[in-house]
Amino acid sequence: MRKILAVIIIVCLAFGIFLLYLDKTNDNGVSTQFEDANAVGTIDFDKIYALHEPDEVIGTLNGRNITWDEYFYAYYTYAKDTQQYIDQLKQYYGLDVGWDDVIDEGTGETFASGVASYPERFLSQYAAIEQYASDNGITIEAADEEELANLLKSNIVSLCGEGATEEDFYKQLEELRMPRSFYNRMMQDTVLNDKLNLVYGANGEKLSDKEAIAMLDEAGYLHAGHILLMTMDKTTGEAVDENTAKALKEKAQGFSDALNAIENKEERYAEFTKLAAENTEDSSIEYTFLPGSMVSEFEDTVKSLGEYEVSAPVETNYGYHVIIRLPLDPDAQLFEYQMNGQTVTGRYYCAMQLISEGLLEIYNNLKIEYNPDFVSPKIGRFINQG
Repeated sequence: MRKILAVIIIVCLAFGIFLLYLDKTNDNGVSTQFEDANAVGTIDFDKIYALHEPDEVIGTLNGRNITWDEYFYAYYTYAKDTQQYIDQLKQYYGLDVGWDDVIDEGTGETFASGVASYPERFLSQYAAIEQYASDNGITIEAADEEELANLLKSNIVSLCGEGATEEDFYKQLEELRMPRSFYNRMMQDTVLNDKLNLVYGANGEKLSDKEAIAMLDEAGYLHAGHILLMTMDKTTGEAVDENTAKALKEKAQGFSDALNAIENKEERYAEFTKLAAENTEDSSIEYTFLPGSMVSEFEDTVKSLGEYEVSAPVETNYGYHVIIRLPLDPDAQLFEYQMNGQTVTGRYYCAMQLISEGLLEIYNNLKIEYNPDFVSPKIGRFINQG
């Protein structure tokens, strides 16, 4: 289940999904904008790092002290990657770009301002996970120590290769400018993040049917079953002959007539299930899907039906479908994840959505309170002229 939201941590590091540009100034009035941002050359990160002592507290975030070395790690990582991206734009595409070029017309964000705001966004993301976990009684327990140990082993191999030691790993972290204490915090927050689904149960089972169905309905999900009689040869991909197609349509019409003759909805659905199991040529009998996921003829028909109403034969490129509209089922598998090889129910999806919304609400209210003597790095001042 972790892959679905892999979960929030992956989103946390990307930020592009839900974050607006934050045009912030420090408490001491020092703007996070840059001077001489279009200068060319390499960035002198050592000079930037020397602005403060590594363990100097530069401010607080949600009541927790923020040290310069963890702030600098986020700054350094993002600035380095951004510089590489700018260089690639110049080298491979011949674009004349610099740090003060706007990369988001909607927010006015530039390469430089993105670097300026990233450390706060980065650190706030972890603070949001910690706050959400604390609010909901989720903690690191003794049973989680094994997972933390496994994460360390996996990270050692990923970063340093097979046979590397912890000492090798931590030396590599130093080269990446990552404080060991912050690495430990990140891993603990990774474990916390994996446990957040416990708020609604491992599979969302604490979320009621009513709550899940309401959320699925609001999102626009549809639930339907069908019997498919294919008019396409599975081996060659070619259409069957006209007589065969006519016979298939008549057969589909017979299913439709038989089902519509059953007045009781439960009995009609039971008979549909039986007929579908015996006759459908699709791998799935039922689908819970979002608009735009299915061929238009299928989707439009589902929308036109009432619950448990059965359609006349509907022709698509695949063949003839006899479709039954079904009420939303929170425990049915969602089609978009099924296509990706994942098993995700509507109930689990809704639980993850609620967790994401809770994290975002916390995140949007977080802000670093900088100490008055904090010196904001301005990248234009630390570029060695080429």
